Amino acid sequence: MYTIGKKILTIFTVVFFVSILFISSVKGGEVGNYEQMGTTFPVMSGYDTIFLDDEGISWYIKAFTSDSDTWIIPSYVNEIDILVVAGGGGSGKGTTASNYAAGGGGAGGVVWIQGVTQLGDTVIVPDNIISYSVGKGGSGATSTSAKGDTGGDSMFGDLTAKGGGGGGSSSNVDGAVGGSGGGGGGNSKTGGGGNAIQTSEPGWSGEYGYGNNGGNSYGHAWQGAGGGGAMSQGETWKDGGGSGGDGIDMSDYFGTYYGNNGIFASGGGATNVGIDAVVNSGMGGRAQSIYSGANGRPGADGIILIRWKYEPEFDEDISVEEPILVDIDIKPGGRINTINRRSKGVVPVAILGRHDFDTAEVDATTVIFLGAKPNRYSYEDVDSDGYIDIVLMFKTQDLDFGLLVDEDGKYPYAYLTGETFFGDDIEGKDTVRLI
Repeated sequence: MYTIGKKILTIFTVVFFVSILFISSVKGGEVGNYEQMGTTFPVMSGYDTIFLDDEGISWYIKAFTSDSDTWIIPSYVNEIDILVVAGGGGSGKGTTASNYAAGGGGAGGVVWIQGVTQLGDTVIVPDNIISYSVGKGGSGATSTSAKGDTGGDSMFGDLTAKGGGGGGSSSNVDGAVGGSGGGGGGNSKTGGGGNAIQTSEPGWSGEYGYGNNGGNSYGHAWQGAGGGGAMSQGETWKDGGGSGGDGIDMSDYFGTYYGNNGIFASGGGATNVGIDAVVNSGMGGRAQSIYSGANGRPGADGIILIRWKYEPEFDEDISVEEPILVDIDIKPGGRINTINRRSKGVVPVAILGRHDFDTAEVDATTVIFLGAKPNRYSYEDVDSDGYIDIVLMFKTQDLDFGLLVDEDGKYPYAYLTGETFFGDDIEGKDTVRLI
């Protein structure tokens, strides 16, 4: 557990509404945006997601990708993990001459901390408010006598990630100082890499920063240097230009939906032509290659990602003797729920939402259907009644059809059981026709 810094936050009155909506389709055996082990899928235009990690733990993620505002801590949240990435620096500008090249932009600084229960004077409890600001990427240089612009800082409460330094140009060769430094430009003079002011070593603003220096061009013809990255220094000159420093891989914590497949704050290389930095990754601007004379490329905007486990507290002395009876629909949309027991595919089973039951309360990791656990699930309104349903996918070969119950009807019943996040048992049933 960590308590960070001391700073009084300005509190605004805002209204916050967290809505979880997956847009998916189970018709024809094809599933759209669902979640599975180690994968994150977009919700509400990609700004809120649920990430199911390799241990089967569901993490709720809030993403801030632009502007400044405040965040109201949602219900049941008492501890958060925080990733703050600043805007990357823009790259420098070279010329069409063979011995005048540009340096790559430095990556935005990174702050990553886990287990936060208090941020400054703000305790992490529902309805408390935290201010944030997302840094924009720096513009690329439009003149050989100017460096690329430094990226904007990103801030979350007391935490600040510093914007990446701009890359050096062919006549202003030194890379700029930044969260990670910009790479040096190339000409007959040495272009020094910009220094990082958000280093990887403990000590920066409480031991949570990541950043590295930009590479040096050393005055060798046309070889611009790479900008520093979160995890390593930008590459010094080489034939064709230096590569940017390595970014930080956060895919184990947030999946691959955000950043560059889960990687943030890579340094801009001095080897690419006309390739923009990956959106909201904090990547430094990639410099134009030799002979192009093109303007520098902008760095990527930063991002702030907050994650937490949904673990509501409830009175352990209170027990529910009878399960909550839920409505389920095997193979939603079909009139007869026919299952080929020899199929190698999956069987979708929907738990239906209704006015007195919210499917967002279902802990999908506890659901059992004919002895099997789901391998993935999604949220959608399968029966078009205005209530969100949870659709769980079960491998046919995992199902134990010996658990079907004959209740003197035309077809036997398959039972589904599970729990809510509040510890309440749920149970539902639907008929099955086996072939």
